[in-house]
Amino acid sequence: MTGVVELTESSLIDRLRNDELDCIASEVEKGRRDNILKALDERGRAQELVRQQYSGRYPFELLQNANDAAADADRPGRVRFVLTDAAVIAADNGAGFGEEQIRAICGLGRSSKDPRKSVGYKGLGFKSVGEITDRPQIISTGVTFEFDDQRVRDTVAAAAGSLDPLQRLPVYAFPFPVNEAEIGSDAVVLRDARADGFTTMLRLPLRPGLPREDVEQHLVESLLPRLLLFLTAVEEIELVGTSSDFLAVVGRESHDLHDEVLLETNGSMAHWLVYRKWIDTDRALVEPLGDAWAEVERVQVGIGVPLDAQGFPSDEALFPLHVYFPTEESTGLPVVIHGDFALQIDRRQLATSPETTPYNDTLIRAVAEFLAGTVAPDLAERFPGTAASVTAVTPRTPATGSVSCASSGPSRSCGRHGFCPQRTEPSECLPRLCCCPMVFQTLRRRIANST
Repeated sequence: MTGVVELTESSLIDRLRNDELDCIASEVEKGRRDNILKALDERGRAQELVRQQYSGRYPFELLQNANDAAADADRPGRVRFVLTDAAVIAADNGAGFGEEQIRAICGLGRSSKDPRKSVGYKGLGFKSVGEITDRPQIISTGVTFEFDDQRVRDTVAAAAGSLDPLQRLPVYAFPFPVNEAEIGSDAVVLRDARADGFTTMLRLPLRPGLPREDVEQHLVESLLPRLLLFLTAVEEIELVGTSSDFLAVVGRESHDLHDEVLLETNGSMAHWLVYRKWIDTDRALVEPLGDAWAEVERVQVGIGVPLDAQGFPSDEALFPLHVYFPTEESTGLPVVIHGDFALQIDRRQLATSPETTPYNDTLIRAVAEFLAGTVAPDLAERFPGTAASVTAVTPRTPATGSVSCASSGPSRSCGRHGFCPQRTEPSECLPRLCCCPMVFQTLRRRIANST
C-alpha cells in the first residue's frame, strides 16, 4: 500500500522524541511558552513523585519485568543481575522490546500489565530505577535507547530557550539513541549476556556520588532465592559482582494439594511445600479498584512452608506478607503468605482506601480459610503425631497493619500471639492461633485423630 511507512522500533524512538519537541516548538511559536513549560513541569513532578514512591523497590521491579517478559515469550525465565564498577545490569531472556513496550516505558502509567502484579517496565515501576541512575539504558533485540536527564534538558532548552534551574521535565518522554562509546568496559558484560541467551539488558549507570557499596548491599538484601517461590515464569536468578554472588534455580513437582519446590543456591538445597488456590473474583469487589482490575476474573492466594534438614516444617524464620515480593506487612508466621492483594502505590503495604478495603478483607479471610481447610490438615496428615503442623501456622509475633487479625477485623490486632517452642504440646499451642480460629478448630481435630 503506497503512502504507508512501516514504523520500526528504532524509528519509533525518534518519532516519540521528535513529537514532543515539535509540540514544544509549536507552542513557543504561538506565544504559549509559559504554558508548555508549566505542562512539562507538572509531568516532570509526577515522574519524580513516582520515583520517590518506589524508592527501594527497583530490584523487585526489574525482576518482575523479567518474569513478565519470560511469560510473554512462553519460555522458562532466566535473570542475571551484574554489579560492575559503573552500573547495575539486569538481563533477561524474555520477549524483548516491541512497540507496545517502548510506548509504555515512555509514558507515565500507561500499562497493559496485570494490576495484581508489579507495574514494571511497561509503566510506573520502571521509574523506580531513578533511585540509582540518571541515565537508564535499554539494550534489546532490534532496539537500543536511553533516557538522559541532561540530554533532555539541553534538547528542550534548544527548542524553548533557557530553562529555570528548578524546571522539571518528563525525562522518560524523550528517548535517545545510546552512545555505545559511553558503555565502556561494560560492553563485555553485555556481549557475554547476549552470548548466554539473554535478549534484553537494562543498564543503569550509577548516579555520580552514589556509593557502589550501598547499591551492593541493597541488591544482596533484596534479591533472595525464595523470590522464585511465587514467580511463575522465572526459574533462575543470578547475582554477579557482589560479595554474596549466587545462582539460584527452582524445580517444582506438582501434587494434588501442593507443589514440592526445591531451591538450589550455589549447590545448597532448600525444600519448600507451596500451596496455591485460585479464587473467582466478585465483580462488586474488584470493579471499584479501577478499569484494569475489572478485567481480572480470578485471583490467587498461596502459602509457602519451609522444611528443615529433616524434612519437617521449619520455624527458624518469620516472613512478611508477599504479593509476589515481600511487603512491609508482618504476618507473624514462619510461613510465606502470598496473595493478590491490592497495595499502596509503593507496594509496601496493603491499600486501605474505602474502595480497596472490602476486597482485601475478603482475600484475608480466603487466606485464613485456605490455611485452615487445606494447608493445616495436609500438614497434620504428612507429619502425624507431632507439633510440626501446629508450628507452621502458629504466630510468633503480632501481625501488623491490615493483616493483624482476620477474626476481629482488618485493622485490629488481638495482641495475644505468642512464641510456641517446638517442644510445647500441640494442645498448648492451639489457643494461640487467635488470628485464625478456623485453624485452631481444624488442627485440634486433626491432631486428636493422629495421636
